[in-house]
Amino acid sequence: MIPLFADVILPLPVPGTFTYLVPHECRESIAIGKRVVVQFGAKKIYTALVSRLHNQPPELHKAKLLLEVLDEEPVVHPHNIEFWQWVAAYYMCTLGEVMNAGMPQGLKLDSETNIALHPEWDGDEKKLTDTQFIVVQALRVKNKLSIQALQKLVGKRTVQPLIKSLIENNVVYAFEKLRERYKPKMVSFLELEHDYTDETVLKKTLEELQHAKRQHEALLAFLQAGEPEIRKSELTLKQGVSPAAIKQLVQKGILHEQKKEVERLWRYPAVAEEKEYTLSPAQEEALRDIKKHFNNHRVVLLQGITSSGKTQLYMELIKEAIASGKQALYLLPEIALTVQLVRRLREVFGNAIGVYHSKFSMNERVEIWNKLLRKEYKAVIGARSALFLPFGNLGLIVVDEEHDPSFKQFDPAPRYQARDAAIYFASQTGAKVLLGTGTPSMESYENARLGKYGYVKLSERYGGVPLPQIIMVNLREEVKKHRMKSIFSMTLLEEIKSTLAKKEQVILFQNRRGFAPYLSCYHCGW
Repeated sequence: MIPLFADVILPLPVPGTFTYLVPHECRESIAIGKRVVVQFGAKKIYTALVSRLHNQPPELHKAKLLLEVLDEEPVVHPHNIEFWQWVAAYYMCTLGEVMNAGMPQGLKLDSETNIALHPEWDGDEKKLTDTQFIVVQALRVKNKLSIQALQKLVGKRTVQPLIKSLIENNVVYAFEKLRERYKPKMVSFLELEHDYTDETVLKKTLEELQHAKRQHEALLAFLQAGEPEIRKSELTLKQGVSPAAIKQLVQKGILHEQKKEVERLWRYPAVAEEKEYTLSPAQEEALRDIKKHFNNHRVVLLQGITSSGKTQLYMELIKEAIASGKQALYLLPEIALTVQLVRRLREVFGNAIGVYHSKFSMNERVEIWNKLLRKEYKAVIGARSALFLPFGNLGLIVVDEEHDPSFKQFDPAPRYQARDAAIYFASQTGAKVLLGTGTPSMESYENARLGKYGYVKLSERYGGVPLPQIIMVNLREEVKKHRMKSIFSMTLLEEIKSTLAKKEQVILFQNRRGFAPYLSCYHCGW
């Protein structure tokens, strides 16, 4: 049989991929994009990602045996791996660093050292020190101990010398055990035991519980919920039912308690019907122009003034992408912008749209990743890291506020520009890209001027709302006319007083923060 080799990406800042021999029992289950367990170095075990399968043995060393295939289905698509390779090459970093940035930590298992009694140890405890004896006795009870457990047992932070002495004397041996980072969220649910679903039996039980007031209240609260099963926390936290009373009902066999896996993701309430909105004539014209440009350009730059309704155009295009069986990605420069936008998008798309950014916990990000693999999400709104999600059929990428410097990742590697990386990713997947902004970046505007990008301008505000009046105040002139009070001009103070008198609110934006390089006197110039 021709040997099969797998090139894998390790989540380490080391260049290139590493080749492992695929054992016979794993040949049927291994595939590109699946996670595998490999030994790297003398002892360390890591979760790696298969990037290539081939029959060419490595020239400079003998390939180690791949230990295990973790996944039934790939967790990363082949085009995602190709994108990672481009990011590593273009932004001059390693594939492992891109993998660390792209995959949630919960999908990357790591190893922890454990020790166990050596089967060939002669059992002579007289040669052991007091500390070594304590360790041996603990291993006889627990079979194995982790480094953390050993530190706790002997009351020392540094236990490496102790482990070394035990290994050298053939008392214990060390091994690496993979530790799964992702843990599903388990919640206790309550339901009536089968015998008590009968109304006659239930009525009799309530009568018998009259003397046990708290148990009677707990059972009534459960029944009033009107559901066949409810979360235990619904009774204990929201309705103030005693946990002890619930425990007694479970012990008596009246209620059945069962832990079930639930998703962590907080969802905005989905609406029963889509919220209708009407595009203005200017928006309809802009939408037609964008679609026309998409016939000849992969990227279109949409320049629209504030409140011109760019978001509504994004939603129309996302809706069309979903209707055609494609997925959509809506990139925002900052997490703070997602809350209000998600609320608007959920009014249109319900729970078909997901949210992804760094403020989600490790476990929540794994759940979002898996839901996208299962194609439960048709669209995702998120910050720059959402670009690495496993889209299987991407049709549209919207980059909102494309000029914003927050799209650039500075530390750690990969130090990528999400807007530019999105354009390359779209070229790989065949998706279209819409760059939206009120003030285009110089490079995007130049690309549009040269005809590399399509260009559409939306210069009319939605609903004909007039632009706010802007008054420029020359502070040098105000100082000369003695119309300054501290750092405020009289013009500003008068407008503030007028606004407050009308019971309206005022926002003052301070554009400069930090320290002043020098201070000068308004009167004498010192």
